[in-house]
Amino acid sequence: LAQRISSINSLSALCESEGADISELAYAVGLDERIGPKFLKASVGFGGSCFKKDVLNLVYMAESRHLTEVANYWRAVVDINEYQKERFTKRIIRSLNNTLNSKKIAVLGYAYKKDTGDTRESAAITVIGQMISENARVHIYDPKVKESQIKQDLLADHRPETIDRCVTVCNDPYTACDKAAAVVILTEWDYFKTDGLILPPALFEKLASRDPENPRLKRTSTSSSETNSEGTGSSSEGLQPKVHDSPLTSPGSPAEPLNASKVLHNETNESRIDWARVSRIVRRPRLVFDGRNVVDRLKLEALDFHVNCIGKASTPSRRPSRYQ
Repeated sequence: LAQRISSINSLSALCESEGADISELAYAVGLDERIGPKFLKASVGFGGSCFKKDVLNLVYMAESRHLTEVANYWRAVVDINEYQKERFTKRIIRSLNNTLNSKKIAVLGYAYKKDTGDTRESAAITVIGQMISENARVHIYDPKVKESQIKQDLLADHRPETIDRCVTVCNDPYTACDKAAAVVILTEWDYFKTDGLILPPALFEKLASRDPENPRLKRTSTSSSETNSEGTGSSSEGLQPKVHDSPLTSPGSPAEPLNASKVLHNETNESRIDWARVSRIVRRPRLVFDGRNVVDRLKLEALDFHVNCIGKASTPSRRPSRYQ
């Protein structure tokens, strides 16, 4: 399993350099029944108590039997995992004018995977540690991990006074994101997903004008007598209402000004973060670094976020990239 994750992560680096999409590549590879789709999701890196330990046990066994090439092969699985975390952090630093000094970074998620408070070998420990070394002010929110656990993990490599100066653990994501230079997602909590966002047609049109070749933004030709799944009539030039079962537009909603504050948020859905609210409190250019590929990039771009995902090219810059 660790080998599969490192394999797809190695390809994610190539996809970023070539402007390709690792999700499309993983889907195509997974269609081969000899391979299958499981554990082919690129990310900032694997964690947990077993993967690294078990792979290094293989390395030890091979080395003890003088099987150097075999040991090197399995060591590379762990090396790629460390490289992925380092590469992700460097991408953040590069996007912020090559320095994190005194800049506030919001980190969403700390556990090694969703639905747990387990932090053993979490990728967040490494990434946050590297940001601390750059003298960043890191504000962390995780729904389950306690502040004492976070600080205990980070104290392994940093002095107590450094942790006190650079690390703040927040009780909600909005405090963490307030005036942040960047938002960094390190755990794939469902709470951080964007399926609670619905775009008014005007914002959808705005995205389509920026990227006319994107199949997700194509208009669809439908009969005026047809109705959509919500029972509202659709015009002959209606916008594609849903993508991957996640609505981009609100069916039948009137055109609205191109204003991020007009993006609709399901107020009854408290199980999702309000990304429209986040867009109003972070600093421009509203940088998001999604280390788990959990957000819908198009929806966040409609809110004028500059989105960086694993294995995908960054959002094209539409304004000077500077820290304000």
